[in-house]
Amino acid sequence: MAATYKYTSEGHIEKSIAGTRVILGVERDVVTKTLILSDSDEFTELVGDDSISIKPYDEDGIIAAAIAAEEAEAALDELKLTGFEYDGVMCSGTKDDQNGVTAIALMIMNVPESTHNMTFDNGNILKLTAENITDFVTQFSAFRSQFFEAGE
Repeated sequence: MAATYKYTSEGHIEKSIAGTRVILGVERDVVTKTLILSDSDEFTELVGDDSISIKPYDEDGIIAAAIAAEEAEAALDELKLTGFEYDGVMCSGTKDDQNGVTAIALMIMNVPESTHNMTFDNGNILKLTAENITDFVTQFSAFRSQFFEAGE
């Protein structure tokens, strides 16, 4: 379910949650309006592990923060798609790439004489074998780890 915020003509903020739900075995589109605030109210929204405070009268600040968040996410996606170089091949490091590398590593562990061509999201291909899989997974994991916060 995705939450959206909009200003009403009365100067309020309205939060809507839109998505699909299964109701009596049938998937249906639903929109739930959950919150209306006056221009003097402030509320805190939990986003992942972070919370953000939104003041209805700060429309420019909300828009600027949303644009900055979108730009940061796009830059991160571009970095993942560009990837890192391994054996002369630029290997992207997206979530789908991680799933593919994990699957190939497991296949090679079970059948060491097998070889597999990993096709990355950026279109490049790398041949993975029992000889290079451990070194590659180490470097791939180091690249991917920069996109996650360290555990406590």
